[in-house]
Amino acid sequence: RFDQWDYEEILKKNIPDLVAAAGARAVELLSDLLEAAVRYSQSEGTKYAPWDYSWIWRPAIEDHAQNQHHGIRSLLVTSLRDACESLIRKKKEDAERLIRILESPKYPWHVFRRIVLHLLRLFPESMDDLIAQELTDYTVFDTHAFRHEYAILLRDCFELLSEERQETILGWIEQGPPDLEE
Repeated sequence: RFDQWDYEEILKKNIPDLVAAAGARAVELLSDLLEAAVRYSQSEGTKYAPWDYSWIWRPAIEDHAQNQHHGIRSLLVTSLRDACESLIRKKKEDAERLIRILESPKYPWHVFRRIVLHLLRLFPESMDDLIAQELTDYTVFDTHAFRHEYAILLRDCFELLSEERQETILGWIEQGPPDLEE
């Protein structure tokens, strides 16, 4: 019911106060809105969760020059990301709770996992197990949708992994892509 400019202004001006007052409930609200925006943006008959093509309409979760598309979905990604970052900065122990919200089956789209990868990179303190789990998940390693966030998480947190887990990732890299002729 709002044009995009008005929607962006509402998100910028009102969501920070809502997040400060409602905390994780505001994150759930923003997640619900993003999920609906992604679902409704799918062409009729092509609602194939988790494939949201977010790497096209939002190439990077962080602010980045590649993020030139300014649709409602992208605005909601920014608001959700900023809400999570704000809450975690205030109270580091909330990070796992917020990540569990984003990983909920209610939010099946790739963009939510990309936000999780982003948050793990920014707030690695006491998240070693989650970081190791994400970095050593071959599906995350091998899925184009996660490439940007995975690569910068790997760059920033590779040293936090055990030697065995490092070797696993290095083995995948050495192996190269699967043989396309099979």
